[in-house]
Amino acid sequence: MESIQGFLRDLLSRRDPHGYYVIPVDVDRVDEILKSIKGEGIKVLYANDIALVKTRSRGLAARIARIAAKMEALVTEF
Repeated sequence: MESIQGFLRDLLSRRDPHGYYVIPVDVDRVDEILKSIKGEGIKVLYANDIALVKTRSRGLAARIARIAAKMEALVTEF
């Protein structure tokens, strides 16, 4: 669990060049994750078997990442 906490901390400590936090999740679970989140300003990009969930809100990004980690849908290796 410590490695997931470190990964989440690293994930939320940086943004992409356009100012979005990017959370990589399993493409098969992205709809399930987004149903449990109530928020605006979420973008999803699909890349093969990974969905990149993007948001500018750090709090929303943290909720998405925690829910994905709890569902074991957070992609930690590319």
